[in-house]
Amino acid sequence: MADKDMDALRWNWDAPLIISPHNHKRLYFAANQLFRSDNMGDEWKCISPDMSRGIDRNQVEVMGRIQSSDAEVEGVSKGWTKELELVGVGYRASNQGQRLELALGFSHNIVFQIPSEVKIETVSEKGKNPIIKLMSLDKQLVGAIASKIRGFRKPEPYKGKGVKYVGEQIRRKAGKSA
Repeated sequence: MADKDMDALRWNWDAPLIISPHNHKRLYFAANQLFRSDNMGDEWKCISPDMSRGIDRNQVEVMGRIQSSDAEVEGVSKGWTKELELVGVGYRASNQGQRLELALGFSHNIVFQIPSEVKIETVSEKGKNPIIKLMSLDKQLVGAIASKIRGFRKPEPYKGKGVKYVGEQIRRKAGKSA
């Protein structure tokens, strides 16, 4: 179908195959070039130049974002990580295997079972806020688990105490003035 001196063809997954309304043996098919067959698809002839405008489809903005196949490869090779920080006096986190135990200022500790697909690590250094690290190949699962943990004690706007993502900026409100 393509000549040796032509560039490689780029096909879309939903490229149309159209039968001519004037001649039922004539077919049209499009890639980055338009092709015509006058013998029901046995032989094809290119009838147009390159129509793609030379745009790299990995750089086209779709719904406000550039979809990159590099991000997908990164997730499979390195995995996805979310880190949560516990801000508050007496807030603690510890894990035994996939069991996360949180002390968040309630009258009882919260025990949360983490799915086996997610690797969990807790870091507690003296003088610093405890950190919970969640790692998995499943980006959606890591985000859902992190959101669930954050939901146990969301950061409050007056003192900033609670469970927050590392690097998250909490909008603070002014307290009462005397």
